[in-house]
Amino acid sequence: MTGVAFVVPVYNKAAFLPDVLQAIRNQRGDFARQYVFVDDGSTDESIQIVRDAVGDWGDVVIHLQENPGSAHATNQAINRTRHPFVKFVDADDLIKHDTTALFLDQLTDSDACLAFGRGEDYDSLDEIDLETIDRAAPFERMASPLEASIRNSLFNPSRFMARRECLLAVGGCDERVVHSQEFSLTMRLARRWPFLRTNAVVAYLP
Repeated sequence: MTGVAFVVPVYNKAAFLPDVLQAIRNQRGDFARQYVFVDDGSTDESIQIVRDAVGDWGDVVIHLQENPGSAHATNQAINRTRHPFVKFVDADDLIKHDTTALFLDQLTDSDACLAFGRGEDYDSLDEIDLETIDRAAPFERMASPLEASIRNSLFNPSRFMARRECLLAVGGCDERVVHSQEFSLTMRLARRWPFLRTNAVVAYLP
């Protein structure tokens, strides 16, 4: 059985975290799981909400730091993972219940370093459907994704999953870009490996 590490950098997201954590908990699929939370110096109740929610989750890592920024927090989380795939989740986004399984199915037999899908904005939980995902939506292999990555950020963290070995090979995020973790990481990965892209909605962003 393969495994997935869920990586969640947290900074003052108390209002969103209960729903975010429930969406992570509800991920379906037959794979081992690890949950890595890095609190980047939150001044609200974020870390207590995480601790209260994950007490019976099993393999959980919680790391606290003073607030060097999201890039550093993401790298700290990556370094604490131990499964071959890493599912990133922003602490205010909701991932569909089958998002992780969908990406895992595609990446397992692929040479791509990551898979990503679409995100949609939402104002109310009544507007969204976490239960269903478009499994019939095709995945496109992007053989040379660097130019597209430079032109525009292809995805936010909640919309992709990557191979741990690739994340470590490129050194994670560029911590000189303090408050944007995914853009530098995307370009570093795009220089070396193909991506997989689908038009299926995999995450909702407030």
